[in-house]
Amino acid sequence: MTFFKLTRPKQLVVLFLLVVFVFLLVSCGGLSITEEGLVSGKRMKGSVVVPAEIKGKTVKGIANRGFCAEYNNSAITSIELPESIRTIGYNAFEGCTNLERIVIPEGVEIIERCAFRGCTSLVEVVLPQTLKKIDSSAFGNCTSLKEIEIPNGVQELDGFDGCSSLVKVVIPEGVKKIENNAFEDCTSLVEISLPKSVSEIGDYAFEDCKNLISITISNVYCEIGNKVFDYCSKLKYIYYSGTKYRWDYRDKNGNLFGSSGVNPSGDVIVVAEDGDIRYSTKSKQSYDYTIPLQSCEHDWRPYYGNGAGTNLWKCWKCGAVANFN
Repeated sequence: MTFFKLTRPKQLVVLFLLVVFVFLLVSCGGLSITEEGLVSGKRMKGSVVVPAEIKGKTVKGIANRGFCAEYNNSAITSIELPESIRTIGYNAFEGCTNLERIVIPEGVEIIERCAFRGCTSLVEVVLPQTLKKIDSSAFGNCTSLKEIEIPNGVQELDGFDGCSSLVKVVIPEGVKKIENNAFEDCTSLVEISLPKSVSEIGDYAFEDCKNLISITISNVYCEIGNKVFDYCSKLKYIYYSGTKYRWDYRDKNGNLFGSSGVNPSGDVIVVAEDGDIRYSTKSKQSYDYTIPLQSCEHDWRPYYGNGAGTNLWKCWKCGAVANFN
């Protein structure tokens, strides 16, 4: 039986039911939920409220690509999430270019990769204390985001590459690792302080932070990856809590700044516990150490570390380095 074979009254009833169905579909916001309790939405716009329960199922998380721009969600300006969720899937809100504010509720433990990548209007992000991990590029290219406060439950910090307006990052005790490329291309960062709990800085972590002037590394034993400060053209000071000798070991590969060199208008100074180490930018293969000699019966030996020339000598008792030319 086709629609056109129905009597006129029956056609009107079918049309009425169809209109009701469409109205209900639109009124529930185009939300859908999986058996696992992961919610997604299509053709959403303006202020969106995700309820704690949909179709009798508890909302436990945001599905992978759940509200991304690919599903016509770029007109979302704000979204309210229920406290029942625990995860935000990868690419969940990617490309929502009109999203301005997000408060992630307590209970969420992980924000997956690229979850908010490309949300170029996002100016405010509130993270929960329950959060344990921010995955790679979770907030990548959020070019309007100016500041972020990391909860002390986060141990692996990543995800803010390309945040070109970011000027303030609060990193608390508890964070153990700054992941590879975590703050790459954050061109408005001027200074950053890493607490004692940070024991590892990944490769390229602060690459291309063109306005970064100073960084504080509080952990004496912090492992520092390759080219961490590559293209940081204004970097001037690295404040390090350990001794010069320990810093020398941290930079045992001599590759913190990469092939690009560092500040072209001056040297980079590592301010250590017992004096300063000056990295010359005139040559990418040699360092000019301006280190005062220490009070000990020095055992001077030729020093070849970090690509340094044979004119440098190192005391193998106290770790002092000197230029006797």
